[in-house]
Amino acid sequence: PPEMENEIVHEIFRGGAVKAEEAGCVLIGGHTIKNPEPIYGLSVTGMVHPQNYMANTHAKPGEVIVLTKPIGTGISSTAIKQGTASQDLIDLSTRSMTTLNFAGTDLAEKGISIAGTDITGFGLLGHLMELCEGSGVTAEIDHSALPILHADIMPMIARGLVPGGTKKNLASVSERVRFEDSVSEDYQLLMADAQTSGGILFTVTEEKLDDALEILAKHNSLANAVIGRTTAQQDRAIVVS
Repeated sequence: PPEMENEIVHEIFRGGAVKAEEAGCVLIGGHTIKNPEPIYGLSVTGMVHPQNYMANTHAKPGEVIVLTKPIGTGISSTAIKQGTASQDLIDLSTRSMTTLNFAGTDLAEKGISIAGTDITGFGLLGHLMELCEGSGVTAEIDHSALPILHADIMPMIARGLVPGGTKKNLASVSERVRFEDSVSEDYQLLMADAQTSGGILFTVTEEKLDDALEILAKHNSLANAVIGRTTAQQDRAIVVS
């Protein structure tokens, strides 16, 4: 609708304030714009430790790749808009998108992992490609190890319930990713699905993997999936088998 009820606007601002407080942030102001579609966002300013921080240029060959949230919120959001999502899927999607990535802070501050990225609008493949190219490595991913948000997600992709942004993501990485024959087009689309408030994808040495998984368990991460490994740079940034 062109106009939004004040009650909904109030809930949007309330939700943002609650999450900022949960994250230990202070809201210090902002401005309003007039637009036919609602737009809400927060810009974050802060300080990081000069050594113990996570960046998408710090990965090294021979590390394990871990993902902390399941994939599929782009697909589920499309289903919710179309009114075809079950209440169970709506609840899972909401929980995933409102869960903060505290584990990433812990991993970086303890020096367990300093290489990682969040998974948001460019999908798993897009953000992983940036990490690989920024670090000079290749990622070998096992598609069967990917955590999926809900059992309905793959059937929805098979029915064509795929947002345009997801298809664009897949097209944009196609020249830098090699899919083995075992990886269906549906799984390729899943890996390109644009996420809202997705998880942390990080790399960790084999020796520190148990420590990393302990931290994920402590923070009740929605996933603790080992989805692949980094290698020395190959002809493609990502190889999916």
